[in-house]
Amino acid sequence: MRSQQQKLSDSAQRNRQGGEVIGLAQQKQERRAVLEASPFANNHETFMKDQILEFYDLFELYFDKQKRGVDINDILATARTLGLDSKYQMVYKVLSQIQQEHHDQSRRLNKPDNVDFKEFIDLLSLKLGNINSEQGVDAIFRLLDNDDDVNSKKDCVTKEKLLKVANDLRYNLNEDEAIQIIQNVAGFQQTEFTYDDFQKFINKKLKSRRQEQLS
Repeated sequence: MRSQQQKLSDSAQRNRQGGEVIGLAQQKQERRAVLEASPFANNHETFMKDQILEFYDLFELYFDKQKRGVDINDILATARTLGLDSKYQMVYKVLSQIQQEHHDQSRRLNKPDNVDFKEFIDLLSLKLGNINSEQGVDAIFRLLDNDDDVNSKKDCVTKEKLLKVANDLRYNLNEDEAIQIIQNVAGFQQTEFTYDDFQKFINKKLKSRRQEQLS
């Protein structure tokens, strides 16, 4: 028979462990609240606030408290286990590129492979791009033109490429809508658009937006 003292000791230990779990959960909630109120989440050039928070929730699943960051390899390993590398090929490929580039940089600088959340978002932004800089526009175009088919025409975006990207992102885009996007960018009856077409289209949109803001 266990003594009353042993039972009390076990109970106290369970309470301590429970308190630690609750404490960690509270810390996560507090970190998320700080992020939610931050300019980083509210004024990001590439991602909306809700997207930033979704990324953060994913990031927290892999967060290593001792390293104060995440090893992207852990995310990729889970994705492979769940079959997401084939289901979301483009997203997986982008993450793989980020991991490799960050790994190479870490080796050059003799730094650990893990990344903090802000660094992760910055790396992701560079790959996904935004319309507010030439580098960002280039990244978006390369993402749309990202096709491993050796027979595919390079340096232009076709209907097939748009549909492939939409499918990879699980975005509901049909063939007519893809054709309409191309014609909006390149002109009536066009079947593809180049980087120059895309850049001119973005510049026109930005100019129109600025005029609306001034009026």
